[in-house]
Amino acid sequence: MTDFKIASDVVEQFGNMIALRKTEEQAFPGIAQLFVASVLQCQPLAEVEVLASDGKRLELVEEKADLNPVCHKRVFGSELLSVQEEIVVHDNEAALRLTLVPKTCSDLGLTLRISGGVLMSPQGVPYHWEEEKLIHGTYSPDRVQVDWRDKIRLALTFSQPMDEGGIMPLREEDVAKKLYFRTFNAKKRYRYWIEREVRTGQAGLSTAEARNLAYCGTKAITLKAGQEYTLEVLFAVADNPSRSFAQLYADRDKAWTDFLAQVPEFISDHQELVETYYKSWFVLFANRMAFDEPRFKYPFTSVNKFHYYNQFFWDSGFHAIPWIWFNDKEPAQSELKNFVLNQWRNGMIPYELFLYDVNGREWMETDAKTTAATQPPTLAISLMEIFAKFGDKEFLEFFYEPLLRYEDWLWRYRDLGRRGLSYVFHIWESGTDNSPKFDPVHKNRLLDPALEVVDFNVFIYLLRQAILKMADILGKEPPARIKERIALTKQSANEVLLDKEDGFYYDVWADTDKHVKVKAFSGVLPLITDWPDEETRERLLNDYLLSEKEFNTECPVPSVSVSEPTFASHDFWRGANWPQITWTFVYGLKRNSHAEAASIILDKYLAQSTKRHFCNEYCDSVTGQDVGLPFQGWGTLYIDHIIRHLCGLEPTTNGFQFHPLSTRYKSLEVRNIRIGDMQVSVKAEQGHWLVNIDGQVAIKAPSQGTFTAVVEDGKLVITGPAELQVEQAPGQSTPVEIRNVN
Repeated sequence: MTDFKIASDVVEQFGNMIALRKTEEQAFPGIAQLFVASVLQCQPLAEVEVLASDGKRLELVEEKADLNPVCHKRVFGSELLSVQEEIVVHDNEAALRLTLVPKTCSDLGLTLRISGGVLMSPQGVPYHWEEEKLIHGTYSPDRVQVDWRDKIRLALTFSQPMDEGGIMPLREEDVAKKLYFRTFNAKKRYRYWIEREVRTGQAGLSTAEARNLAYCGTKAITLKAGQEYTLEVLFAVADNPSRSFAQLYADRDKAWTDFLAQVPEFISDHQELVETYYKSWFVLFANRMAFDEPRFKYPFTSVNKFHYYNQFFWDSGFHAIPWIWFNDKEPAQSELKNFVLNQWRNGMIPYELFLYDVNGREWMETDAKTTAATQPPTLAISLMEIFAKFGDKEFLEFFYEPLLRYEDWLWRYRDLGRRGLSYVFHIWESGTDNSPKFDPVHKNRLLDPALEVVDFNVFIYLLRQAILKMADILGKEPPARIKERIALTKQSANEVLLDKEDGFYYDVWADTDKHVKVKAFSGVLPLITDWPDEETRERLLNDYLLSEKEFNTECPVPSVSVSEPTFASHDFWRGANWPQITWTFVYGLKRNSHAEAASIILDKYLAQSTKRHFCNEYCDSVTGQDVGLPFQGWGTLYIDHIIRHLCGLEPTTNGFQFHPLSTRYKSLEVRNIRIGDMQVSVKAEQGHWLVNIDGQVAIKAPSQGTFTAVVEDGKLVITGPAELQVEQAPGQSTPVEIRNVN
C-alpha cells in the first residue's frame, strides 16, 4: 500500500521535535502553527503576504490542496497570480517552497512580506528564574535565529535575502488567547496567535530578548510575464537547516515508503475501518520520537506532539500494543526501555520523563528530570504481548530485575496495610485526572487521604502475574513473595474493595475499608482478572458492564456510569470514552472467557467512533464524536482491535491462536502479518475464514471456530475443531500435523 494517501482532513505534519498545523482560520501561504517540544510555539512561523505596487495586500484564495504524509501542496490564487505552496517536514527540519506564477502578460512589481512569532511555553510551564522565561532572537536579511538557554536553537533561513526587516519583543497582551478546553480540576488549555498587525506594525531590531518575539521581513520582486519565481524558507531545530527542499522531500518520501513496507495490508469494504487503520499507522509514524540525551537512549512514541512531548509510563504501555503489529520488532521493544534507565534507586518507576527541566517543575522539587510518582503499570500486558509476537528472551531479561525492584517498591512504600493494595496520592498518578472519585478528597490535585484505587491495583496484580511468567520463560526462580502477594491482593480485593451488596468494586481510603461510592469503569475492571467469584462476575457483567443504565452506552465503555450524577458523555474522566480503557476491557474479557461481552463492546465502539475519529485522546461515549486532542498515541489501538479481534490473530509462544470476535464487520482481510518465523494472511469469506501461512498452508475455518498454529520440534502443529480444513501446497517442506479437538 505504498501509494496510500491519508484522507484530506489531515492538515497536520510531523517531524521529530516538530509538529505543524494549518487551520482554516489561517488560510494563507506559508507555515502557520509550529510546535517545538513542550517549550516553544511559533504561531505563525512564516506567514507570506504578497503586496501590490501600491502596498495593498493581494487577497489570495486557496483553490486546491493535495495533502499526504510526504508533502502538503496547496495552490492559492488571485486575478494577478497563482501561488503554489509546498511544505515538507522531516526529522527536525521543515521546508517551505513557494512558486509564484503570473497570470498577466505584463511584468508585476510585487513585495513579499514574511512574518512570524515565537512564544515561550504559553501553556504555563513553571519557572523559577526570570531568565528561564526569555528567548533570544536575532534577525539578518537571510535568517532568523532563536535561542533558549542553549537548550533549543531554532533557525529560519530564506533562499533569497530580505531587503529590510527585523525582530522585536512582544508583551503578553500582544498574544491573542482563546480558551478551548476546560473541565473540573484539570488544566485549562488555550489557543494562541500573534495577529498580523502586531507582527508587522512595529519597527524591527536586529536582536531582541523577551518571552515572546515577532519578526518581519520584506523583499521586492519583479514577476516577469511567462516566468516563475521561487522562494524557499527552511527551518531547523538546530543552528542551521542541513537540507534543501528537494533533499528533505526525498528523505521524507523514503522514510514513509520504508515505513509502509513494514505495515500489514488491510483490505475491507468497510471504508471507515480502512481509513482508521491507516490513520492509526500514520499517527504512530508521526509520533515516533528520538531525543539526543542519555536518559532517552531508546526511541519512543510521543503522546501528542501538539501538547505532550514527554514520555509517559502508562501511555507507553499502550503505545507498545499497536507497534506489535509492525513487521519490525524495534519500535515495540524500545518503547518502554527508557523507564528502566530512569528507575529511581529505591525501585520506583516514574510516570513521566521530561525532555527539559522546566517541564518537571510541578513535581515537588524533584531533579526535574522525572516525576516523583508512578502510574498504572500497563506494561504488565504489553511486555508479554511483545514477547509472544517476537519471542525475544533478551527483551524480557532487560525488564525482569527492574520489575522485581519496582514491585517491591510498591509493597514497601505504597501498601500501608500490607494487604496487597497500593495507593495513589495524586490525581495525575492515577491517570484519571478529574474522575469524580476524587472530588471529595483532592486538594490542589493531591489526594487527602490517599486512595487505594481499583484499576491501579488491577494492573499491579497483572504485573505480579507477568513477573511469574517472565521468570518461567527465563528459567529463573521468582521470589516467593510474588506468589504470596498475588494471593493477598486477590483476598483483599474481595474483602476490602468489593461491596457485596452492590456487587461492585470501589476505591477505598488507604489502609481503611471506607469506600468511595462512585461507579467508575475501574469497579468493573476486575472482570479481566480472576478476582470475582461466579456470582460477582455475573453481576459485574449483566448489572453493570452490559447494562444500558450503567456502562453499556452507544460508544462503550464510559469512564463513569451513566447513573452517576456527574456523568457527562463528552467530559474527560467524568463520562467520556477513553480508547485505552475500551481496549483493556475487550482484551481482558476475551482472555477471561467473556468473548460475547467483548464482541458487544467492540462492535458498538468501532461503529460509533470510527465515523469521525482521528486517534483522539478520548471521545463522546454516546455519539463517538472526537473530543480530546487528535493524533494521540493510544488512539492507535484501533490497529490491534482490527488485527487481533476482528481478524482473530492472537500471538502465542511459537505461533498464534486464531480467535476472531463476532461483530457486524464481515468484509475483512489482512495480509503480511509476521508472527515469529511465520508470515500469515487472513480473509473472511461467506460463512468461513481462510488463513494462509507462508503461502504454503491454507486453513479453512468455520466463522465461529478457533484454532491454534504453533511450531513444535520443527513441524507446524494445527489444533482445532474437526470442521477445520487444511491444505498444503505441493512441495511444502515443513511437516504439518493436524490435531482435532471437540
